[in-house]
This record gives sequence, structure tokens and C-alpha cells, in this order.
Amino acid sequence: MFGFDSIGPVDYFSGIPEALREGGAEVYVAQVSAANYTEVRGEQLLAQVQEILAVSGAEKVSDRS
Repeated sequence: MFGFDSIGPVDYFSGIPEALREGGAEVYVAQVSAANYTEVRGEQLLAQVQEILAVSGAEKVSDRS
């Protein structure tokens, strides 16, 4: 509950997507409801992952197994 991208003026994931892209990664940042049930947020994330897989042609979302 109450997921966040920033804490006040501080970006929680500051520079991480950009650094990954600079390293050659294809980066997608998911957005889910900040205040909702875990099941709802999970369904939102699942829908976004499925869409990313469809548009990117990838078989999985991470090369780490």
C-alpha cells in the first residue's frame, strides 16, 4: 500500500533507468496504483508486463534467471 516513486523532492529510483539504458538495456518502467490492494496492483503490473512482452517481442522481462 502507498507505493511511491519519490519521497518528497527525492526521486526514489533516481538515475537507475537511465543508467541501465546507457549500459545497453531496454528499460520499461511500470506504473501501478499507489494505494490499492496487492491483488489489484499485481494485476496492473501483470497487464503491463504482458503488453511489454507483446510490443518488444521478448520472451521474458529479465535475463537474470
